[in-house]
Amino acid sequence: LFTYQSGCMAQLCAVQVDGCAVQVDGCAVQVDGCAVQVDGCSVQVDGCAVQVDGCAVQVDGCAVQVDGCAVQVDGCAVQVDGCAVQVDGCALQVDGCAVQVDGCAIQVDGCAIQVDGCAVQVAGYAVQVDGCAVQVDGCAVQVDGCAVQVDGCAVQVDGCAVQVDGCAIQVAGCAIQVDGCAIQVVAGCAVQVAGCAIQSIDQLYNNTLSKHNRKIQNLTAQLIDGSMELAC
Repeated sequence: LFTYQSGCMAQLCAVQVDGCAVQVDGCAVQVDGCAVQVDGCSVQVDGCAVQVDGCAVQVDGCAVQVDGCAVQVDGCAVQVDGCAVQVDGCALQVDGCAVQVDGCAIQVDGCAIQVDGCAVQVAGYAVQVDGCAVQVDGCAVQVDGCAVQVDGCAVQVDGCAVQVDGCAIQVAGCAIQVDGCAIQVVAGCAVQVAGCAIQSIDQLYNNTLSKHNRKIQNLTAQLIDGSMELAC
């Protein structure tokens, strides 16, 4: 027996087998030149420290911990049950936590994706559902009274501006433009085709009637004040 110095403790129970010190019950144990300890003490296999029951466990040079502790595989920390989980250097979290694959927060086709009120991106464009901004092919798309864009043009439904091929189009009392010409299709509104203003039938009728009414009113006023004499 001899005194064996093992890092933080000196033990008096060293046993050697084939030239290697072996200790049991809290004492250093070495196999093929590597220190091995059990029950909360460092255990090394092939030069890597391994610990069990809340202690650091290393495999191939990477620390691994279980039951709420850091777990690492190939140099990446992995945690389960609400803790950070990393695969290939990327953090993964489940159940309300951020999930990342390849360095991005939930990615599909290289784009970040979040669900349940969070930003969702597809093909590099942010997409949100339930009253939030939605983008498709680089254009913001919103539903339920919000702006909608298709092919780079803003499109709105239900009383909102609508654009097709760069021309603003509005329905239900709003201006409509086709090929750069403003068109309004509502009684009493100007209509333009090929740059020429056209008035609707109702508007033409109203304008004509109002002109005749004004003439009658003028004649009546002149008769009353005596400025016009009627020939007998």
